Amino acid sequence: MDLLPHRLSSNQKGSFSKKLREKLYLDRVWIDKKPIGKTMGKTDKIEDIPEVEIADAGKFKYILIEAKDKDPTFQRPKFLVRGDAESPYHADILDKAIDKIDETKLTLNCVGGGRLRVDPAQKTIFVFGYSQGFGKADHRKTVEILQKYYQQWKIEITDEEY
Repeated sequence: MDLLPHRLSSNQKGSFSKKLREKLYLDRVWIDKKPIGKTMGKTDKIEDIPEVEIADAGKFKYILIEAKDKDPTFQRPKFLVRGDAESPYHADILDKAIDKIDETKLTLNCVGGGRLRVDPAQKTIFVFGYSQGFGKADHRKTVEILQKYYQQWKIEITDEEY
């Protein structure tokens, strides 16, 4: 049996494909009777999200994210620093962070970006630059968060490089 008729226009195929994906998604929700985020191992508690996830070394893009719990009893946001050398755009870093959370319980909002230069040999981290898409992150806030996890390191804001 052929699920997708061959004589459909591309718009019709796209519509058919969307309906099929929705059906499979809804069937999974009703069969499992569990939230999708939990079944996929995604983080659903704000306190379980690590504040810092950056590359070990090199010069790379980073973003500052404001995480919030959708439950109105948890009003205080948590700020996160994310950066990696593999992401060509700041938005890619945000997408990776969103992929790790249960979006039915948590929201992530990028409040700005920039670049980090991490030198483990010298134990230094330089914070600088901006994101064209998200604007300049609050580098002071970024340094404050990084200092919690890199206590023996020298962490500075610089606008000398980009």
